[in-house]
Amino acid sequence: MRTFLFLSLLGGLLSVGGLAAYQFLAPQTNGDVDVAKSKVAALSTPSSDAEFAKGLAAFEAKNHEGAFEIWHPIAKDGHGRAQINIGQMYRTGQGVEKDKRQAQYWLGEAANAGLPRAQFALAETYGKTANPDDKNPVKAVEWYKRAVCGGAKLVHGSGGIVLSRAA
Repeated sequence: MRTFLFLSLLGGLLSVGGLAAYQFLAPQTNGDVDVAKSKVAALSTPSSDAEFAKGLAAFEAKNHEGAFEIWHPIAKDGHGRAQINIGQMYRTGQGVEKDKRQAQYWLGEAANAGLPRAQFALAETYGKTANPDDKNPVKAVEWYKRAVCGGAKLVHGSGGIVLSRAA
């Protein structure tokens, strides 16, 4: 039922140019960086979680470059939240130069590990872009569907359909 409802909703949005109506909204966000204490990829360890917390403190202190330097090594080791944050930093240009391909790589790593927040954000990179040549509605729908099937909750917000704060 969830999948049918989602696809019906997405179909309606696509028919009115609605991929632009989607926006990423992570729980407890600081910009687009995920500061939630939720589902973490299997490769998270106490030491990588401690490093993640250091990176979060740096990011919240507006030291985006420092946060990147802390998160990048643990993201390479498979820490899901760090991968999401590195991807979002590349997506938004916080602390690094904007790079859509790097954003998709890091969000893809976390998305393939089954993190719905990453799946949703990855879908956004395919469906919500200023350059029409970069849009890929087929991949966007695939990743939106995976996010919903993985437990992401979508709600109607002021900017369109968003990822619920409860997800």
